[in-house]
Amino acid sequence: MKEFCSENCTSYILRIIKLDRTIFRNRPLIPFRRKPFLVEVTDIQTFRQVLKDKTSTKPDFIYSLYLKVHKGNFNIFSSEGPKWKHSRKAIASAFSSQHVNRMNTVVKEKTDNWVTNRLIVKIENGEPIDVASEMLQLTLCSICEAAFQYSINDNEADFFLKELHLALMEAAVADNMPFRKYISRFLSSSRRASVASDHLIDFSQKVLDAYRSLECPIEGTVIDCIAKNPHYENDQDRVADILIMLVGGHDTTAYTISWTMLELAKHQEEQKKLRSMLHMADSSARLHVPKLHHVIKEAMRLHPVAAMGTCRKIASDLIIKREDPLPDYFVPEGSIIMMSIMGMTRNERYYKDPDSFKPSRWENPTKDEVDAFMPFLIGRRNCVGQSLAHSNLRIIVSTLIQNYDWAVENPGTATCFFTYAPKNMTLKASRIADK
Repeated sequence: MKEFCSENCTSYILRIIKLDRTIFRNRPLIPFRRKPFLVEVTDIQTFRQVLKDKTSTKPDFIYSLYLKVHKGNFNIFSSEGPKWKHSRKAIASAFSSQHVNRMNTVVKEKTDNWVTNRLIVKIENGEPIDVASEMLQLTLCSICEAAFQYSINDNEADFFLKELHLALMEAAVADNMPFRKYISRFLSSSRRASVASDHLIDFSQKVLDAYRSLECPIEGTVIDCIAKNPHYENDQDRVADILIMLVGGHDTTAYTISWTMLELAKHQEEQKKLRSMLHMADSSARLHVPKLHHVIKEAMRLHPVAAMGTCRKIASDLIIKREDPLPDYFVPEGSIIMMSIMGMTRNERYYKDPDSFKPSRWENPTKDEVDAFMPFLIGRRNCVGQSLAHSNLRIIVSTLIQNYDWAVENPGTATCFFTYAPKNMTLKASRIADK
């Protein structure tokens, strides 16, 4: 399956933005599928009202490809109902400020180790750095240790990332070819992807078994909440949630860091301002430097990793209330609302000069700018681990910027498969003292 190139992604998003009237028309999805109707929107009021609607659900046929990765078991990402509510509530407690502070310590240690063992070596050898690849490794290792009390080694991390790519690629191909399931056993790629899914499930089971073998496990961690939650029917459901959280937690953070570093490398003045402000702050206050927040937020606006957004199925007729001069409109029961995050964050109705990197826009943002920025979504299905993601971004970006200067070696291209990611993007780093 070909990856979705940046040109196609940009064209698609611009089409949604320009054809605002699409919110007034329904159109069938794939002609040979008997599915509900689709409504495409990039409107703040629609976006927020649908996400806050407690009766709307995630469409099974859109999110079913995630089930293929762990072979159909319950998971907190795509499931609904009482079991989902109990699982969500149990895991949410693991992201309290107390636990996030503990996990931050782990992430800082992992980042410092990466700087010593990887970054400095590449600087000394004059080698460019594939930031996305390096950050995938770093964030996966950090999440395993911080959230699951599992020390993953480099070989395991490489294997996990490779098998995940194979499983997701096949899931995406199968989702677009409904008849493929009838011939999958005859296709070597399908058989190999099935083995990859087995490997991912086995690794997640290994994480759960490792936790249970600990003499003094930390109470209240993500893995502790999953292991002790009595509402799971069996370990298969626990393993599915472990896997889905590993999958959803590592690459989104890694690619956001990568986009942030690319923009700072392209805009040297912004990089210098951020570094200066980080140096002026005490070590305990560096993560709270406003400039750091603004830079990361602007990178997330410009390059939202969930660029294609999210979908909801409307359970009952819905009247979308909008502010004047925009009229209210009616969405019938059963409609699928497709909400593009990049369609919001690159929309010139809400952001002046939307395709430019301008961290200063967050110093005094307008109401529309604030309301249109929802990288972790809102409502009951928002990202449960966003507090950890925010702090990880600040820890890693500040560590990379404080003592190292970054320049663009190859800007690469953007791809949009499951996430909006940089491809073949490399940067050159040098010590500040060496310049």
